[in-house]
This record gives sequence, structure tokens and C-alpha cells, in this order.
Amino acid sequence: MTVAAISGTCNLIDRDPARRLLNFAGLGVLSEVCRETGTSVVTICSGTRDGEDMWRAHPENQSAESWQEMIHAMECALETTEPSGVTLAVEPEPGNVLRGTLDARRLLDELCSPRLKIVMDGANLVSADPERPQEKVLGEAFDLLGGDIVLLHAKPLARACFDWGIYLELALRSGYRGPVILHGMTEDGVVAAFRDTREILQTYFLRSNP
Repeated sequence: MTVAAISGTCNLIDRDPARRLLNFAGLGVLSEVCRETGTSVVTICSGTRDGEDMWRAHPENQSAESWQEMIHAMECALETTEPSGVTLAVEPEPGNVLRGTLDARRLLDELCSPRLKIVMDGANLVSADPERPQEKVLGEAFDLLGGDIVLLHAKPLARACFDWGIYLELALRSGYRGPVILHGMTEDGVVAAFRDTREILQTYFLRSNP
């Protein structure tokens, strides 16, 4: 078994200073043991101003103050994990400060850290921008972020509402050859989700590489 990444996900801009300190301390501990598991990637998110649910959007998330606070938190996270040299992979989330592709590109450009990369979750991006065609939403994401993606997320397959062919084709075209991570299913649904995902991956890659 290969460990692709360790989750260090927490609310980096938690309103409670004590909880925020604990979050950074935990991130430091995870980074120190990361390589013992065979990986050098720790996944994180950008956080929310909601004090109860770290995945819930808050009106203040899109303020200039929240953006600067998030930038400072990312700088602290990079500094905290610097001794271990791990890569921090942040995932754009509709309910967080870092909502989508343009925010993610802005973050990378502002911090310019070789240890800050992206978790790509196409379903998140498409659900957050339902008025645009999936091909345009995903195409923009891979155009702007392709070279910085270190993990590709795949929620349980809903083929009727998400174009996996476009998603995988764009990933390959961008040069991505890393792990595909399943998540978001119940324990009872793991076997079926793995089977369905393996089937579509094998079918697509065989078609793309005859």
C-alpha cells in the first residue's frame, strides 16, 4: 500500500485563537512524521470565518481582511513545516476563502513557494460554477493550475452529472501523472466506488494510450 498524502486539514483562520494555535501545532507534528509513512505531501484547506463548520461559507470569507489573514496563515503553515520540507497541498473549496481556480492561482503567485501546491477537485469547481460548461470550468482550472497539481480528487462517480472523460483528458494533457484519490463515500460504498472508479480509469487510459 502506498500513502499518497496525509490530511492536515483544519481551519487555518479559526476565530478562536486557542484552536488556531492547536491547528498549527498539529500541522507541525504531522509534517514531522510525514516521511515515515512514505509521503511528503500534507493536504490543507484555506479556512473559513464560520466558527462552527469549517466547510461552511461565511459572508466575510470574501473580504480583503480574510484574504490577508489567510495569506498570513499560509505563511505560518509553510514556516511551521519548513524543517521537514514537506509539500503543503491546498484544495479550493466553495465554502472557504480560497473558492476556486482564480483564487488558487492568486495564492500561488503571491506566496511563490515551491512547497505550496494544489489538490484538484473538479467536482468542487463545477458545482461552484454551474452556469458555465464543465469543459470551460475544468479547462481553465488545468490551464492555470496544471503545473502545480500534486493530487487529483475523485468523489464517487456520478457519471450523469460530471464529465470524467474531460476531467481525465485535461489532467493528462496538463502533464499530471500522480495519484487519484477517492473520498466522500460511506464505508459501505467503498467497494462499489473503487470498482466504478477503476473501471472508468482503465477504460479511459486504454482509450488514450492504445
